[in-house]
This record gives sequence, C-alpha cells and structure tokens, in this order.
Amino acid sequence: MGLLLGAAGRAGPAVLPPTDPRRADRGRGLLTTSIASLGRRVAAECIGTAGLVTVVVGSGIQSTELSRDVGVQLFANSLAAVFGLAVFGLAVFIALLGPASSAHFNPVVPLAAGRTGRSTEDGPTAREIAAYLPAQIAGAIGGAIRGSGQNSR
Repeated sequence: MGLLLGAAGRAGPAVLPPTDPRRADRGRGLLTTSIASLGRRVAAECIGTAGLVTVVVGSGIQSTELSRDVGVQLFANSLAAVFGLAVFGLAVFIALLGPASSAHFNPVVPLAAGRTGRSTEDGPTAREIAAYLPAQIAGAIGGAIRGSGQNSR
C-alpha cells in the first residue's frame, strides 16, 4: 500500500474508495499493486480487450466450419459465446486484469463511466479515458487478427 502524509505530517496508508478504478488492491489479480499506474491500467485494458475479441472472433469462425447449415452455425456460435466468452473468458479476464483496470474492455464503458461518474467524482478522468480508448481499439484490432489467424488453414 502506498503512503501519504496525514494532517499531522505523519505517514499513513494511502486509501482510495473501493470503487476507484485506480485502486488495484481489491483482489488478487495479475497486475495488482496498491495503486496501479496508468501504464499498467492501459496495458490491462489492451490485453483484456484483445483476449475477449480473440475469443469472440475465433468462436465465430470456428462455428462456420462445423456445419453448412446456418442455423447450426448460429447455435454453435451462441453456445460458444455464452459459455466460452461470458462464463470462462470474461470471468478469467476480470479476475486477472480487473483489479488493475476495473476491466472495462470496451471503449464505450470508460466513456459512459466518465460521463456518469463526473458528477460523483467516481468515474475515470479525461486523461484516463484518452489513454484507455486507443489501447482498447488496438487490443480489439490485435484480437481480431489473432482470432481470425488461429483458425486459418
């Protein structure tokens, strides 16, 4: 935990509200520190977004190879998305990377959190949003390339 000088000039633990996205000691994630740096939070957003897009794109491409029937392809893709992405993929990424970055993994989420959190001073700052968005977009592009490349013959 970091240290801050208190009112009497004595050092004490740095305490952030439990919902603060900069607070990374809420769990035991891969990138936990007492207060994650912006660079670590941006890296976590990029990695998490890339991983989720890889799972979605990969499952979509793989489902098209299972059958020629479009209905079966859609059903297989929906099952893969529900169980592969939501249950396992997203849960793992949130557990590993969430403590460092709040696990937004979608460019709209920090925009909405910043917009709604500004009145309560609980959302990400404009600087954080400006750093998250390019990282998430780059992660999504990398994840799409990875997801489409892993299924090519």
